[in-house]
Amino acid sequence: MAVREQKLRNAYDFLMAPGRFVDPEKPHTSDQRYETADGDICSVHLEAMHFPGVDSLEQVWEALLFHYNTIEIGITERLGHMTVRDDYDTIDGSVYNTRVLSRSDNCIPVESSIVTFSHLFTEEDEGFGGQACGILALDSVDKDELYPYFPSKRVRLDTSGAIVLTVSRRSVQVSNQTERSGDKAAGQSDNKRDLVVTLRRAAFLNLYNPQFPVSEATRQELQAGIGRWGDVLMKTIRSYVYSKP
Repeated sequence: MAVREQKLRNAYDFLMAPGRFVDPEKPHTSDQRYETADGDICSVHLEAMHFPGVDSLEQVWEALLFHYNTIEIGITERLGHMTVRDDYDTIDGSVYNTRVLSRSDNCIPVESSIVTFSHLFTEEDEGFGGQACGILALDSVDKDELYPYFPSKRVRLDTSGAIVLTVSRRSVQVSNQTERSGDKAAGQSDNKRDLVVTLRRAAFLNLYNPQFPVSEATRQELQAGIGRWGDVLMKTIRSYVYSKP
């Protein structure tokens, strides 16, 4: 479990480092992509999103875990890419070794094998500034003897990344429309302290150059869709926390 603790610590330190985001109180999205000498497409993605008015940090944490526990359903339903997932190893419910097989719009098979480390820390836990936070770290599996990669048949996608959830309260303006005598004038605003959960995310993706013949149109489609799994993550969380009963 020492490996898990180090992965979580590295994830927290990276995302919470001063200057990582221009203003962590504001939404932020940046994405850089480049091609290597071997023809692989790499992407570096940074994102900060806020979820105001949620019930608790735990609610957004549950939404995050729900996404990764049902990732094959989310990708299939939201992107239309037929996807299956195998969880073939787990430790104490907080470390998962997962293989994901998906097919792109042009039915090109894509495979990804990742290890996920996660934990929800309380204010009593030491080492994280005395605040409650949820941390999830992802790392790609380089070699897998049980389920080896098949570069001659599938395109390999390596994913490494980190997610940190923190909670705060912020003042919001609430309009008072009461017009009864003796009450505040209509349209006057009151201050309200609203609970806000902030999600900070970093993703490092490497889409390997296909080792089998594909058309140029298919290659460009694969490259353009390299970050769409991350879009599914954010949509799933929003749907989970803001859905009406």
